[in-house]
Amino acid sequence: MKKILLTGATGYVGRRVLRNLLDQGHMILAPVRDAAKLSEFSGDKKLLVLQGDFYDDRILDECAYFGPDVIMHLAAKGPKSKGSMKEFTEVNVNGTEALATFALEAEVERFVYCSCTGVYGTIPCRLPADPWTAAMPDDNHNLSKHRAEKIVYSVLKDYVPFIILRPSIIYGPGLDGFLPRLTKMVKGKYFPLVKKNIEIHLTHVQTLVEVLEKTVECEVDNECIVNVADEDSVPLRDVVQMIYSHYHGGEYPRWLRWSAGSFSFIEGLTKLIHLENSRKRLQRISNSWIYDVITLKQSFPVKLNDTMTSIKAYLISEHETTLEK
Repeated sequence: MKKILLTGATGYVGRRVLRNLLDQGHMILAPVRDAAKLSEFSGDKKLLVLQGDFYDDRILDECAYFGPDVIMHLAAKGPKSKGSMKEFTEVNVNGTEALATFALEAEVERFVYCSCTGVYGTIPCRLPADPWTAAMPDDNHNLSKHRAEKIVYSVLKDYVPFIILRPSIIYGPGLDGFLPRLTKMVKGKYFPLVKKNIEIHLTHVQTLVEVLEKTVECEVDNECIVNVADEDSVPLRDVVQMIYSHYHGGEYPRWLRWSAGSFSFIEGLTKLIHLENSRKRLQRISNSWIYDVITLKQSFPVKLNDTMTSIKAYLISEHETTLEK
């Protein structure tokens, strides 16, 4: 049994991690902005909830009394959040620095930080991207996560063992994001599929949750940086065809298959008129993004997910949910 300081416990991933850690018998201290969001856990005596920002001095003083063995830092201003670099810096950079400094002073056994593959950029400069691939963050969120990683490294190196996890785009039941948007567009017959082969590499939420659980006690190096993703990348065209067949049957329409040149032309226009979000979405569906998970397999005893099987299960689940409505 460990005493764990868990930030981000009200989030999509954090809530699942919290439940599993409690079930395993760990004592959890969870600083959250809205304690009411954890009301479903109110009967569990192994959980202590503090209302406030995890990086606030008052909260950190309370954390010191708790005396955590492990800090698991999941809280962040996420990629969908709108805001200036200053706002991302306050939470993702300065907040992480405050927590890492606390970890150093508290002499915790381990510090776990959940970053993202976005630190490599929307499309990594090398495929498959491994932990030593050059960082090229290309938006405020990814830049702030990269800066936070550097802080964890500089503050804790040689003093506190740390694990930095870099999950790729997450998908799972009830989560809005890449897969639901892709499904909606393919179902509606307005997703442009590039003709060249594109490989994408997703992370099922359960994979990330299991890896986070293992970070509490598994044997790893004192400084460990790990990509987290499913077992293998998958061809985007296979995903699109599976979704289309599920809803319509037959082959994906030829008129929705675009040349790579068409994508390049439109991407150039979005860059010219400064539509950065649109440009990155185009990059995401017209270029491969693959991550090396060898370190993950070597360091954490978890069964990695098969993406196509999970997407099929997701489509069936979505179909059943629609029928119920």
